[in-house]
Amino acid sequence: MARRGTRLRSNRLNFLLIFFSTAVLAFALVYALVLVKQKAKDERRSIQNWAFAMRRQEALEQRVRTLYANMETEERQYAMVWSFVYERVFDPTPSSLREFEQLRRILLRNNRPFILTDGKGKLIESHDPDIDIALHATFDDALAEAYSIYPPILIDAQGMVYKLYFKPSEVFYNIRDIFTALENSFSREALQITSDIHVPVLMTDSGGEVILAYANMDEKILYSREAVTKELRNMARENKPVEIVLSEEDGDICYVYYYSSAMLHNLRMMAWLLLVTLLLAILGVLVMLNFAQKMEQNQVWWGMSKETAHQLGTPLSSLLAWIDYYRMEENPVLTSENLDEIEKDVRRIELVTNRFSKIGSVPELNWENVVPVIYRAVDYLRGRSSSRVRYCIDKPENAVVMAQINASLLEWVMENLCKNALNAIEDKEGEIRIELSENEQSVFIDVEDNGKGMTQGLSAKIFDPGFTTKTRGWGMGLSLCKRIVEEYHEGKIFVRSTVPGQGSVFRIVLRKQVKNR
Repeated sequence: MARRGTRLRSNRLNFLLIFFSTAVLAFALVYALVLVKQKAKDERRSIQNWAFAMRRQEALEQRVRTLYANMETEERQYAMVWSFVYERVFDPTPSSLREFEQLRRILLRNNRPFILTDGKGKLIESHDPDIDIALHATFDDALAEAYSIYPPILIDAQGMVYKLYFKPSEVFYNIRDIFTALENSFSREALQITSDIHVPVLMTDSGGEVILAYANMDEKILYSREAVTKELRNMARENKPVEIVLSEEDGDICYVYYYSSAMLHNLRMMAWLLLVTLLLAILGVLVMLNFAQKMEQNQVWWGMSKETAHQLGTPLSSLLAWIDYYRMEENPVLTSENLDEIEKDVRRIELVTNRFSKIGSVPELNWENVVPVIYRAVDYLRGRSSSRVRYCIDKPENAVVMAQINASLLEWVMENLCKNALNAIEDKEGEIRIELSENEQSVFIDVEDNGKGMTQGLSAKIFDPGFTTKTRGWGMGLSLCKRIVEEYHEGKIFVRSTVPGQGSVFRIVLRKQVKNR
């Protein structure tokens, strides 16, 4: 008993350790899930920042190109105005002096650099503060390079051909430098954000047809429409695409598809592993709770069994002594036959006491013949049951069916099954049939009766401790049978078949060789 108490305390300690481990695993799982959620949120935010940077840079470049085109158009329009002015200036018959003065004021208000030459390249007039006609008589290579941005405008004045060379104004260059610096700033920002992205990313238009930008992608995939569609499908399956709206007025929408990072995959895998481990730990706790409950039940069983055997031991010894005393009397009150029957019952009680004393300890299993054990149980019950019940055993008494058993406990099991069959038959005529069969590994014992049978609901609970259909009884007989067969003999006992109103068949399966013995 002390050893069992120590074992129970050890099991409780193991339960506490498993419970503590489960709590730690639960905390680790929650923390891992928080990390996964935060990491996924950070990656999605990084993808959004990258997409906005790409779209802003694209929009800026588009606006700068449009601005440059408009300014170039404006510059050329100014040049066309100058050419018209020169045509009028070179006209020897101006309409009036007032018109000439207006044209002259237009030329004087000009702040854009240009040079006027004749058809042979001789400088006629310079409106470029950096060009002095005195130093540049002709339109040489240096001037040609400086004015190479736009082609010259030809002026036809009274049969004479002049060329008007012009280049962008200083304002144009200043604006260009400002926008170039701004564009470079956005490019550096986009490059910095792109360097922080370590996952494959694809940005498409609203229909998913046009690739607007990408990062960390194998460019070979972009050459195939099918490969791109497959990649977009896989990305969308892993992460919901990010919707980017730059301008609600224009309704310009694009979608960003991306894969999760390796770190996020590892965190998710760790969360799954923690979840599985937690479930196993919870299962372990439940098993330990069940085991602890069974141990407590066993403690009660063992205590009751030992105490019952102990309490019966003294009066049994006294009864046996009284039987010997009456046998030695000259004129006994009881006949020898009476004393023999009393001694049989006392020996029977002694056998039951011996069985109870074995509950809770590991019984000794021996290689024995099963047939005599069954006959002993049946012979005992035949003389104490109604003559209207017939007992049939399909094997003769001298048959040999060997197995590794504890004969005393197995006989107890057979008595309980036969008593259960008698209760099912009640006061009617009936038959209890016992059949034995075997194979290389097992021995099969079927106990069949033609009693009232059971429903499926009752057959599922018939071996539960305390369950009984009788008004009197503790419901311990069949549960003891199950414990003896399955825990001590490592076999099986179950209801093979039952039909309400027709009877039931119980089957015992015994191993010929018990592994753990």
